[in-house]
Amino acid sequence: MFTAVKSSARGLAILGAIAASALASVGGPPIPGSAAGRVFSTSFESIGDFDGFYIVPQNHLGTASHEQSTEQVRSGTYSHKGWIYGANPPPPPGGNTNHRGYPTVQLHKTPGGGFVCPCTVRFYAWLDMPLDDPGEWFSFATLARSSSDSFWDAVLVNIAAANPAPGTVPGGVLHLMHVPSVGLREPTFQTNTILFPMRQWVKIEIYIDFDPVNGQAVVWQDGQMVSAAPVSGGNGKLEQAHFGLYAAPSIASGVINNDDLEITEGVAGVGGIAELPEVANVAALPHSARASGSEQLVLVGAAVLGLLTLAGGGWYSRRRRMWAN
Repeated sequence: MFTAVKSSARGLAILGAIAASALASVGGPPIPGSAAGRVFSTSFESIGDFDGFYIVPQNHLGTASHEQSTEQVRSGTYSHKGWIYGANPPPPPGGNTNHRGYPTVQLHKTPGGGFVCPCTVRFYAWLDMPLDDPGEWFSFATLARSSSDSFWDAVLVNIAAANPAPGTVPGGVLHLMHVPSVGLREPTFQTNTILFPMRQWVKIEIYIDFDPVNGQAVVWQDGQMVSAAPVSGGNGKLEQAHFGLYAAPSIASGVINNDDLEITEGVAGVGGIAELPEVANVAALPHSARASGSEQLVLVGAAVLGLLTLAGGGWYSRRRRMWAN
């Protein structure tokens, strides 16, 4: 599942220059390097990329399916498409009627087991989902600290309805959920001004560390940091994940496409991410303050992540793609 390709010296030099420039603009200390480990990557051209992993059956609860698609493609021939064609009833006590349509990435089943944290996750999403009613939500990523089939014990990256109920998560923006633990949402950093655009490709990047003591999650949207939170209860590994279609049962229609997914193991802490400032409401800060702090940090993080991934024993890539109904 993992294929190594030798990195180029020219690419390293370019990324090094970018990182040095970004560091100079921030004025921070040098960032320690660390070789990255294994990489899982797919552009959804072959179902073989998910051999041995659980895949949600077609026509889940009679209202959702998923497949290869050529309708919205970022690279290659196919992307992964999930779509909803009917609402589900509210769940019974202890039950679950959420929409589902995705392959899982069960890293704990791969040679070497779960990926050692910190890990980075990068993928592209194209969403067309009517999130109109308070309480409705869509989840782009589920990252689990558990290898259990019945209880994933996961951190989620979600988007909520554009007109949320008062006192709930900001609407229309990416946010972390189940942080620091299941059922909670206690971010140290959360935008409510960087809206998620529908019907276009958006790059989502996630830094996840399930360290038992200093766990942390950070999310970027097209290079802008949008959410960060502490994470507790981890064992130091990312055990499994899923992307694709996962949404509130009341939603009656909608489409999600994913492409160019990559999960990288063992990336060093970037630019002091584990020590993010405790900012409860990013929107309350002047834009200049946000740019001088968090947004410059994003530039450093992006450049150094690229350096670490290339320098750490080669760039691992896989262009095998997915899908058969």
